[in-house]
Amino acid sequence: MANVKLPPTQFNDDVVRVLEIESGEAAYSSLKVLVDNYEGSPRRGVILACLKEMDKFFYQIHPRALHHPGMAYSHLSKRHWLRRLQAVRLTSGCYASINGRLLIPKGPLTRIARPASASSAYCFKDNFSALSVVTPQSSVDEVPISINIIAKAAGAIDGVIGEGIYKDRVVAFMPVAEEALNIDVVKRDGEGVSFVDFKAAKSFDVPKKVKEVLQGMSAADIVVAPELVISEVDSRSIASDIRGGKNSFRFFLAGTGHTEEQCDDQSWNEARVYNELGKVLWTQRKIWLADIPPHRAVDMGLGKDKRFMEDNVSGHELTIGDFDGFGRCIILICQDINSAPLAEYVIRHYQPDWVFVPILDVGVSVGRWFHQQLLHLVTLSPARFLVVSSLSLADRAKKNDVACGMAMGPQDHDEDNPRAVCFAKIDKSDEVGKGCAIVDWANAWGETRICLKDPKK
Repeated sequence: MANVKLPPTQFNDDVVRVLEIESGEAAYSSLKVLVDNYEGSPRRGVILACLKEMDKFFYQIHPRALHHPGMAYSHLSKRHWLRRLQAVRLTSGCYASINGRLLIPKGPLTRIARPASASSAYCFKDNFSALSVVTPQSSVDEVPISINIIAKAAGAIDGVIGEGIYKDRVVAFMPVAEEALNIDVVKRDGEGVSFVDFKAAKSFDVPKKVKEVLQGMSAADIVVAPELVISEVDSRSIASDIRGGKNSFRFFLAGTGHTEEQCDDQSWNEARVYNELGKVLWTQRKIWLADIPPHRAVDMGLGKDKRFMEDNVSGHELTIGDFDGFGRCIILICQDINSAPLAEYVIRHYQPDWVFVPILDVGVSVGRWFHQQLLHLVTLSPARFLVVSSLSLADRAKKNDVACGMAMGPQDHDEDNPRAVCFAKIDKSDEVGKGCAIVDWANAWGETRICLKDPKK
């Protein structure tokens, strides 16, 4: 395709005139006739030119354009097929589903798409800015994983409040459990497997702690809490407090924790996400359960020369949340960031704005397993990655002055501009901001605003 001969610009103009036909069926029939009957250039060049014009045409309803009136479809009638597809996406998650493939807005939703040169080689997908064709399934170690998309318009009721022109983001990392006594660690032996279960200690009032931190922190766009600190029961109590209070956030990943639902006496490890009104935006269950090797088991106080498996049930679905005015979001819980081929597939093909990684570890630091994995994943998309851990295991392992959060990416496709990274630590001397670490994306790493380009050029 890199060396294909394209038709003259008159053909492109004809394609646009056809796409402007109000009826989708009529537009499709006319476009098929136009392509089938064109004899001036090789067929694959004609098809490529047609696809490029369709991509530009769809940019009119791309979420990136929704907050920029100059890019809107003001000349199209209200009954035009393009307007109808915009509504279809908000109910089904995609513009169309055909033969096991989905047509979706190309990510990220709030920033420009990957440039055509991003792969340092010819990449067909990177030649388009508005549309992507993806499959709604992947796998982890040969286990099928379904991919579900939810799409919501900007708003306080079902989505995330928009801002008009996209702004930089302020992120609050909330470890919740900061001391060894905040987490109970329970070991048991199963059928030839040693299990370990982590959950908030019965003596630790998680909802009270979260409420205090939310009320005491300064305004933040995003608040993220870590893995296995907030159960489903505690999460509902927190949601009640959110609904009844004045909140200073727009998006709250309320960590993960055990579900009430069980399978064979095991719970799922589930994340829950809320907007500022306390509405559950979506939930995500951990897919790939963690294996704790002997050397890490020693750090966690589990004993020597023994390997443990996380005592939860595996999930089999990944949900992608598309929130206009905020971005495309993916939650990869701890070990899920290493899942293959799932993690790389969704980041490469769905091109998210945000990837949230709640973990349970001995803090967050340079060179750890998640840091090494992200060094690869940030090259695949303009996504921003947020990793958050509690500090209870760090306290148990006698590790001091460790970070609870890490923000990384995106990497500019320029060797002179390496990826941006920032580690967030709790300032225990700051009584006002106690219990969270706040990172201002722009102040930490320079400008990261959306850069708009005319899709017609």
